[in-house]
Amino acid sequence: MSDEKARSSVEASRDTALPVLPTVNPDAQKSAPEPPSFHPAVYIATWITLSSSTIVFNKYILDTAKFHYPIFLTTWHLVFATVMTQILARFTTILDSRKKVPMTGRVYLRAIVPIGIFFSMSLICGNQAYLYLSVAFIQMLKATMPVAVLITTWALGVSPVNLKTLGNVSFIVIGVVIASMGEIQFVMVGFLFQCAGIAFEAVRLVMVQRLLSGADFKMDPLVSLYYYAPACAVINGCILLFTELPAMTMADIDRVGMFTLLANASVAFLLNVSVVFLIGKTSSLVLTLSGVLKDILLVFASMFLFKDPVTPLQAFGYAIALGGLVYYKLGGEKLKEYLGQGSMKWQELGHSRPVLRKLMVFAAVVIGMFLVLGSLGPRYAPDSTNQVYNGIGKLIEVPKSTNPYVKLLVRLYKFLARRTDAAFNKTVLRRLMMSKTNRPPVSISKIVANAANKHSAKTHEGKTIVIVGTVTDDNRMLELPKLSVAALRFTASARARIEKAGGECLTIDEVATRSPTGSNTLLLRGPKNAREAFKHFGFGPHSHKKPYVESKGRKFERARGRRRSRGFKV
Repeated sequence: MSDEKARSSVEASRDTALPVLPTVNPDAQKSAPEPPSFHPAVYIATWITLSSSTIVFNKYILDTAKFHYPIFLTTWHLVFATVMTQILARFTTILDSRKKVPMTGRVYLRAIVPIGIFFSMSLICGNQAYLYLSVAFIQMLKATMPVAVLITTWALGVSPVNLKTLGNVSFIVIGVVIASMGEIQFVMVGFLFQCAGIAFEAVRLVMVQRLLSGADFKMDPLVSLYYYAPACAVINGCILLFTELPAMTMADIDRVGMFTLLANASVAFLLNVSVVFLIGKTSSLVLTLSGVLKDILLVFASMFLFKDPVTPLQAFGYAIALGGLVYYKLGGEKLKEYLGQGSMKWQELGHSRPVLRKLMVFAAVVIGMFLVLGSLGPRYAPDSTNQVYNGIGKLIEVPKSTNPYVKLLVRLYKFLARRTDAAFNKTVLRRLMMSKTNRPPVSISKIVANAANKHSAKTHEGKTIVIVGTVTDDNRMLELPKLSVAALRFTASARARIEKAGGECLTIDEVATRSPTGSNTLLLRGPKNAREAFKHFGFGPHSHKKPYVESKGRKFERARGRRRSRGFKV
């Protein structure tokens, strides 16, 4: 018994005195953060997708869908964000970090409201720019944001002037200037709106740094939206009452659709949620580098979705701007460090998975060639590009005609159809896209008959008659009134008779100069089935189609049906 007590006491003393092997600590295991359920690439891809979708969605609604009310769209986004953040704050734990922010009424009025004013103006000017500029050019201009923030901090005295930093950001300015010089569809009003939006956003960021610089006021994007959205919604609503709301009707909203507006606001709100998860699962550095990748992908997406032209000069300037942006964000030492780490990872991948590495190189080369050729092909080899597009399933809509004048007219009326609400431009563009068979000729007698409207010869007096096709003469008509006719082509006799009667023969591009919206015009087209060949189209008995015969003489049998004749056979 005594031996057992001694043995137990020795074991107890050995357990307390001697060192033991390391074991898992249950407390440490409980407090350790849980590993991410998804790979970081999933969060990066989600953020890039939502960010690009928001920009493309806004461009579609404001430009393609002809909903020219950017202030209303911004206000709708902020109202939706206000409602959703209030719901998340009351029924979820996503916004629990807001309780750590010492927000009072005095702080809200002196900090949040002034910042919200500049935030609202930044959003309004940014959306206004989509009415005038392409998505690709807007993304190129947004690369100057660090430069604007730096100049604003110097102007407001937040930080001292540093010439070395100014030299670093000068590459961004040079690149954007080169890209602006290469812009084809440059519109000064849109350029000024985008510059104003960048300036307001820079002032907002500096005010956040100045007024909310304490550690207690550090907020993630979703908490910031929780505080800023109500104030910005009220500010935008007041501006909306005196600007766009008096001109809006329910027909404008119905044309876009309530579901489209709801989906647009949902995508914009989910973008803020994805930023929180991206920073929480990775870091702010990953967000910066992902933003550069997103801008590049968005430029290429706008080229294919909206047919935005990007010249080689623009691509060169944008590459300089992006290089300067990455160097400014990371610095020379960090950039060398990350390049070295990336080189080591690339070599390790080559040793562990050589096949995967080769596939990645091949995919990068193919995608690069596709993007480069897709951007330069329509400019330098349009015919070959059209053949490729038609061969792979008509990825873009191209005119059937190979006439260079018709192709130039298509580009002209694409621009007019996009910039105006006139149905005239859309109809002319649609007819220019058609084949020659679907652009039948119209005789001057048909023009006079349609212009007179069968009731009054003065019904369309003074209007320009537009025909996307050929105008031919009609000898049966002895007297021709004074007409103003625009067409793709006039026969020599038709042109002579119209001008002799005191009228004028115009081209389609002259109509665009005189009447960009198609006002004071009459659009006509000829009968498509009036050609002689249409009388022979079709087959089978009782189809009432005219047979082809070699001669109309009496010695040739002209019977129809199943017989050994030179007539029509089935």
